[in-house]
Amino acid sequence: MRSLTIAATLLLLTTAAAEARWDAKLWDRNPMPDDLVLPLPCEGALALRPILVTSEANRLSDLEVEFGTQAPDARFAEAPRSDHIAGSISTQEGAGRRLYYLGKYEVTQDQYAAVMQADCPTPSLTGSLPKDDISWFDAVVFTQKLSEWLLANAPEALPKEDGVFTYLRLPTETEWEFAARGGMAVTDSQRRDRLFPMPEGSVDRYAWFDSPDSCDGYAQPVGLKAPNPLGLFDMLGNVEEMVLTPYRMSVAGRLHGQVGGFVAKGGSCNTRRELLRSGARREHPFFDSARAQAMKPQFAGFRVALVAPVETSVPRIQDLREDWQQAGLRRDLDPDSDPLTILGALAEEAKDPERRSALGRVTTSFNQERQERGQLDARAARMAIIAGAQMIRGYRRDQRFVTAVEKAIGACGDNQACRDSTDGGRLARAQLNADIGANALLDLVGQVRKDYPQDLLESQLLPVLEQYAAFESGGFAQFARGFVALVASQRANPQRPNAEVLETVLEL
Repeated sequence: MRSLTIAATLLLLTTAAAEARWDAKLWDRNPMPDDLVLPLPCEGALALRPILVTSEANRLSDLEVEFGTQAPDARFAEAPRSDHIAGSISTQEGAGRRLYYLGKYEVTQDQYAAVMQADCPTPSLTGSLPKDDISWFDAVVFTQKLSEWLLANAPEALPKEDGVFTYLRLPTETEWEFAARGGMAVTDSQRRDRLFPMPEGSVDRYAWFDSPDSCDGYAQPVGLKAPNPLGLFDMLGNVEEMVLTPYRMSVAGRLHGQVGGFVAKGGSCNTRRELLRSGARREHPFFDSARAQAMKPQFAGFRVALVAPVETSVPRIQDLREDWQQAGLRRDLDPDSDPLTILGALAEEAKDPERRSALGRVTTSFNQERQERGQLDARAARMAIIAGAQMIRGYRRDQRFVTAVEKAIGACGDNQACRDSTDGGRLARAQLNADIGANALLDLVGQVRKDYPQDLLESQLLPVLEQYAAFESGGFAQFARGFVALVASQRANPQRPNAEVLETVLEL
C-alpha cells in the first residue's frame, strides 16, 4: 500500500509539474539569499552553496580539519585522520576569507539529461530524483560538458578568481566531508561528531535511509528533508555521492599510499539509520569486470563543486612565491635578522653548486618546520581566544552572583537572623569562585600577551567568530572580541592595575 500511494502521488505531481517548464521547485525547492544559481541547457538551472574556509591572509595558509570516525566498524576505511582545506575563490570580506561552491542538492535526473542528452527533458517530479545508475566517468563528463556550455553560452554566470573563470568538477573527498560536517558554520568539536548538529530533532528530519518509515529502498526527490548547517540537502542518505578523490585506506592518522577505486560518501537508501555518519566512505572499483564496462553502483549519484585554479596568472604565481617565503618568517623578528632570510641569502650567494644545493635544502626544511609551527601557533591562538571568552563569561556571571547575594544580605539590615539565613555561606563561596575566575583570566591574558603577537590574535579572531556564530545569542562574539582587546590593552600598558582590568571586563 505504501508503494502504491507513493507511485500514485508521483504520477499526479509529475503530470501537474510537466505543465510548467522547469518549475523552480523541481530544482531548488528551498531558495536561500546567498545561493549561486547557474543556468543549464534547456532553460534549466542548478543551485550551489558557498562553502567558506577562513584562514590567514597568506594564500598558502589553510585550515587543518579532522575526519574519520571512532566507530568500532570503521577500521582502515574511516579511521580518524587529519587533512587540510582552503577555498580557491576570494571573497570581498578579506584576504583570509576564501570559498568554494558545492551543489546544494544532488544532481537530478532532469539536470543530468539537460546536459548529457541531445533532446531536452520534460521537467517533472520524477526528474527531480537524484541521478544514479551512472559511472564515475559519466559524472566527470557531466562537469566537463556543463563547464564548456557555461563558458560558451553564459560566462557571466561564473564567478572569476584573479580574472580567470571558475569551473565545475566533482568535489574532492576533503571538500565534500568538510561541507557535510558543517564547515565553518560549526565548532571544531561539532565538526568531529558522527553527525552534523541537528537542532530540529533526530536524523529522520535530515536524511533518507533504509527503513519502512523512510525511503525503504526507493530514492526520493531532492530537497525534501532539512538541510545541514551550510544549507546543503541530502548530504546523508538518499544516494551515495561520488567524489573526485580516489580511495585510500586510513592508517596512523593519514591516508595510506595505495590508491584504489573511487569513493562514494554519505550513505544511501540502502544504509541503515544507525550507520549514517558524515565520515562514511565506501570504495567502488572503476570498472565492472563481469560486464566489461565502467562500474555503475546502485544508489550512487553526485553533486558538483565550483572552484578556481591555483596558478591563475604570472602575478599570482609571484604572490605565491612571496607567500611561501613569508609563511616561514618569524612575526617577531626583523626580516633582515631572521635566520630563514639569512639562509636564503647565503644559498643565493654560494658559488659552489653543492654548497648552494645543501643550503637550499636546509632553507626548505627550515621553512617547512616554520610553517608547521605557524599552524600550531594559529590553532593555539584560536583556543586561547575561545578560553578567554569563556573565562570572561564565567567571571561576569560569578561577580553578578556575588553582587546579588550582597544586595540580599544588605536588605536584611541589622536583622542578624535574616542575614544568616540569606547568606548561609553563599557569599564566601561565590566570592571564592569569582576570585578564582578573576585570577585565571588575568593569568591567561598575561600569558597570551607574551606568547602570541597581537596580529596573530587578530587574524584568528574571525575564524573563531564564524565557528561560534551559533552562540551569538549567548554573547560569545562580544566576549571573544573583548578578550582580544583586553590582551591588546595589556600589551600597551602591562602595569595596569588588575582591578582596572577586571572593571573593564564587567563593562563589556
